[in-house]
Amino acid sequence: MDPTPASYTIRIHGHLGDAMLSAFPALQARRHGADTVLAGLLDRSAFYGVLVEAEALGLDLVEVRRLAPDRDRRSLADMTAIRLIGPPAADGEYVALDEHEVIHLHDYPRIYAVPGLYERIVQEHLRCRSPQVAVEGFLRAITRLAMGSSAMTVLDFGSGTGLVGELLHDGGIARVVGVDSLAAGRAACLRDRPGVYADYLVGDVGSDSGTLSARLRGYALGGLVSAGAFGGAHAPPAALINALSVLPAGAPVSITIHEQWMDRADPDGFGAAIARLEERGDFVPMERHRFQHRVTTTGEPIFYELIVGTTGR
Repeated sequence: MDPTPASYTIRIHGHLGDAMLSAFPALQARRHGADTVLAGLLDRSAFYGVLVEAEALGLDLVEVRRLAPDRDRRSLADMTAIRLIGPPAADGEYVALDEHEVIHLHDYPRIYAVPGLYERIVQEHLRCRSPQVAVEGFLRAITRLAMGSSAMTVLDFGSGTGLVGELLHDGGIARVVGVDSLAAGRAACLRDRPGVYADYLVGDVGSDSGTLSARLRGYALGGLVSAGAFGGAHAPPAALINALSVLPAGAPVSITIHEQWMDRADPDGFGAAIARLEERGDFVPMERHRFQHRVTTTGEPIFYELIVGTTGR
């Protein structure tokens, strides 16, 4: 039996809800027309476990594909013709890695499998600025609050490959603890940025039963930074509330969120959730402004909001 993880895509008929998707924590989900596509790195045992779980749930499998192992082993240097593909209205943005392989922009396990590929696509081609904006906002906050960075432990929510952690480390933050819902992000970070994080946990803070929050509290966290992890298919408002709950009063917080999730008229959105936090005194705003997060694969700007403040006193 080959223990080496490989990239799989599993196409299921119908749109799966959060309850169904929670049965597949190692896989990234996206909609493709009338179907749901699950993608990720799995070893042989985990792959068969996914198939057993899908059968137990009565799901209708349309297609199962395993990427050729030689493609899994390709390096960034092998990908000399990366091409961005404009977003189809229903299915989102795509990237052509070569003439044979086209992947969804949010197929994170596949992208993370190649060292440096995420940074090449998102930071260079799509000109993503959220990591820098979020970290700069956090560093301004601790300066304004006259807090010392040399003894502070900061939570990086939605760590991915570790760029925010690296920026915090370079900014003088003593210790950074990462958390992400995808094990593939942790694996990529430990491979590409070893030593940046004091620890890197994998789990879903949004549906946390208390175990993950208890582990995070054990680090005596002094602040939180999140670059684009909240909102949409990533993390719901409950994840933000749970993340803030592990911080002490007066802890600095810097997050970036897509402006489409900030409409206060939507009672289930982040705009309303943050407004409620402010009204209760659980979040004290310091700074808030709109900025260009990145461009789409066809070059249109995407705007986010930077929100900086402290937990309630």
